[in-house]
Amino acid sequence: MKSSTLTPATRLAIEQGRVREVNRRFYQIVENLNLEELSEVWLTTPNCRCVHPGGPLLTGWEAVREGWRLLFESVHDLRIELRRLELHMEGSVAWVTCLERMTRTTANGVERPVYTASNLFVLHEGEWRLAQHHSSPLGTESSHSARLAQ
Repeated sequence: MKSSTLTPATRLAIEQGRVREVNRRFYQIVENLNLEELSEVWLTTPNCRCVHPGGPLLTGWEAVREGWRLLFESVHDLRIELRRLELHMEGSVAWVTCLERMTRTTANGVERPVYTASNLFVLHEGEWRLAQHHSSPLGTESSHSARLAQ
């Protein structure tokens, strides 16, 4: 079926699926602590941004890549369970928000933090690319849910 014959709702569903796949692939790469594969999903330009929990704003691909390198070096094993994932799109921009429930092993032992994350994607040269990742600590998912209920 030609893309010109697809309904707007069908085209939107296709693009949402493409963004979901890039988001899934991003977390898979992070779980695998694979620095080299990050460039497969990131917008590798001076315009990309990243904020790790408690960290500074990293601007530009070189700084973003270095931030991930340092994070990967500090972790021996990492598992991420995504909760409350929401996807929104406006034209060539999409954003995913979610809770990241992590289990990570570091030199200090096993940690299980919960973060809220926002991933901003842009359609660049026909491919959806991660342009910004921002992750902030919540404590635990149950403490966050309790605050939302107040």
